[in-house]
Amino acid sequence: METLTRLYISLTNLSVRSNDETGATAVEYALLVALIAAVITVAVIALQGRISTALNKVTL
Repeated sequence: METLTRLYISLTNLSVRSNDETGATAVEYALLVALIAAVITVAVIALQGRISTALNKVTL
């Protein structure tokens, strides 16, 4: 009986911990920001010649 009680308490504590998703949300946002940064980097590298030409045409 004592073993079943300990198992029940352990499972209850585990389910309470798994409902807290604040850390998971932060990780998801971090991955999203990293993905956006990677896409911007690839786009800038791919368009490097066009960006350079456009900036050289600008006169002050």
